[in-house]
Amino acid sequence: MNLFVQPATPARHRPESWCGLGLALALFLALQGVAQLAPAAVARCFAAPAAWLAGSYEGIRPQPAGHDGLPAWELESTVGGPLLVTLACSGFTFFSLAASLAVARRKHEQPAGNPGRTVARALALALALWCLTVSANAVRIVLAGWAHALSLAWLSPHFDAVMHEATGLLVFLSALAAWELWLRRRPRPPQLSPMTQDTP
Repeated sequence: MNLFVQPATPARHRPESWCGLGLALALFLALQGVAQLAPAAVARCFAAPAAWLAGSYEGIRPQPAGHDGLPAWELESTVGGPLLVTLACSGFTFFSLAASLAVARRKHEQPAGNPGRTVARALALALALWCLTVSANAVRIVLAGWAHALSLAWLSPHFDAVMHEATGLLVFLSALAAWELWLRRRPRPPQLSPMTQDTP
């Protein structure tokens, strides 16, 4: 009995890796298409819960409002003044990107299994990602109010938009890093595959 250890193919050269990347890109484009076809539904599913969660921090109830013909929610913040949560503030782009990242990583790390179990895991993963998106967006909304108050008190009003964008980048990049670490928590398949061969 001779034991031969054959090096595994590098991950970037595996067909399933390219397939995973293709599926991830297709999912991202499909989700962005959903936002274009049903913007009101996206706003209600993502922006509204984030507005309510952010309002609960200060005990404020969001008031329905309209913006560019789409539903929006206004928060009468006691810190930075009124905040308007619109489709652009829904965090759906983050959701699309994180979902695509999950598809690429799961396609690379896990072989195809029972279809029912795969669908159940996908739904559970989507629900966990929705919770992360809404929570991170609520934190961003609260911090945006503080950043707005800071820019009015200590900086020029021209810095308001910069502070707003910087707050969003900080929160969502941190959430994306946490999501990536969570996806990596499961063990990967071994990199070496032993083969046994009988010799005469």
